[in-house]
Amino acid sequence: MARRRHRRSISGCHRLGVVLVGVVVLKLANSTAIPLLAGVAVLVVLLVLFAALNGDGAGKTSRKPQLEALDRLGGHAFEQAVADVMAGLGYRTKVTPGSGDMGVDVIACRGSRRIAVQVKRYSSPVGRRAVADAVAGMAPHRCNEAMVVTNSTFSPAAVHLAQLHGCTLIDRTGLAAWLRQAG
Repeated sequence: MARRRHRRSISGCHRLGVVLVGVVVLKLANSTAIPLLAGVAVLVVLLVLFAALNGDGAGKTSRKPQLEALDRLGGHAFEQAVADVMAGLGYRTKVTPGSGDMGVDVIACRGSRRIAVQVKRYSSPVGRRAVADAVAGMAPHRCNEAMVVTNSTFSPAAVHLAQLHGCTLIDRTGLAAWLRQAG
């Protein structure tokens, strides 16, 4: 299921609350002889809080996964990240359990397409075995397409086998393009 990204914003009710707290602080500052500097400090804190809740970008970090961050993930976390990116591209995705997955890490569906996805986080080229696993895993998972996604590249043998079986290959360049599109 695709995750929806929501921009954190402050509602009218919250804005009114911040303004009311500011007014109360100023009233207290005038009536109880709290030094004016303390009142100003409280207002500054409230303004910073308001800006943070309003989502102006201060102190925010991007939720969009970066390719270099994906390189540091473990195997299962990388599978989940690829499923999340595919969900951002409009696929319904399911990560298969680690054992007994028959060479398929993610099932991705969109329209009539049901894709058996083999995910490989490698520092060297991915070989033909990953392609063979994805193609062989199509039938048990009732898929009509096979795909291998990696943060690396593919060996010539993997490319050749994929062409023979109509298996889609997404290498590091393709994954980077997916990240830009899904973000």
